[in-house]
Amino acid sequence: MKISVRVLIIVALLCGAFVILCGLSSCKNSISGTVKDDGVQDMVMELSGHASLSTKTSVNGKYSFKSLEKGSYTITPGKEGYLFFPKSRDVQVDRDMVEMNFASSAGMDSLSGTSIKPF
Repeated sequence: MKISVRVLIIVALLCGAFVILCGLSSCKNSISGTVKDDGVQDMVMELSGHASLSTKTSVNGKYSFKSLEKGSYTITPGKEGYLFFPKSRDVQVDRDMVEMNFASSAGMDSLSGTSIKPF
C-alpha cells in the first residue's frame, strides 16, 4: 500500500495544528506559590477539585502544580505540628499562571484538653 505525499502532508499539518492548539490552550496552566515562615521545606501541598495532585515545597518554600486544565481547585497545605494560614485556598484556574501563598507556624495543629469553668 502506497501512501501519497499529499496524505502525508495533510497528516503532518493536522499533527502540527494539534500541538500548537494544545500549547495555546488549557494544557499550560499552573498554580504556584510560597509557604512562608517556619519550616518551609517539605510541606505537603494537596491539590483537589478538577484534578487531584500533591507536591512538597522546596528548601525556600516554593511549590507548583503545572500542566493543569482550566477549572476549580482547592489547595491545602499540611505538615504535622504546623498551623497554616489560610487552612486552604480555593482558586479558579482560567489563565496561564495563578499564585497562591500561605503562611506557616510551628505549633499545635489542633487543640485538646479539658475545659474548666472559671470561678
